[in-house]
Amino acid sequence: MISLNIGRTEIEDGQFIKILCRECLVNSIPLSLIKVELSEKAVSTADILEGFCQALKSLGVRISIDDFGVQNSNLARISLLEYDEIKIDKSLVDGINEHYKQNIFVIFSDALARLNKTLVFEGVESETQYRFIADRYPDALIQGWYFSKSLTIDELTQQLNNDKQKPAR
Repeated sequence: MISLNIGRTEIEDGQFIKILCRECLVNSIPLSLIKVELSEKAVSTADILEGFCQALKSLGVRISIDDFGVQNSNLARISLLEYDEIKIDKSLVDGINEHYKQNIFVIFSDALARLNKTLVFEGVESETQYRFIADRYPDALIQGWYFSKSLTIDELTQQLNNDKQKPAR
């Protein structure tokens, strides 16, 4: 899967989809292997965004709503969009550590889970956060420094090579 983070300019200029199709064709990359990540900050008018998402979905491109919960999180608006996953921002995940914010996190995340889209929890840094999310949302994807710090390509290659040399358990 190749993920592309795009902003308002790419959504509104009308050329992004044409360029994406051309580049995938030239490089023999199936569009089904492309995921476009749209930040809430990139959202312009609802009509433009809806049309953009529909066009991408019709080509087989996966769509992710990124950084959900950072700005004007609007469940009604995203329920109108065609997308595959929603990435819940670290700022909401951090609320797990504070009891009164934990209730807000649960209410918010439960509402998102009812949309029947893949949930991705970003910025998980502790065992407490991991366990809380994994127990409550077993089908969700979880990412963050709890699993690994950010790696350069060289560090990732080295880690993968080291993992290959370890005996299976």
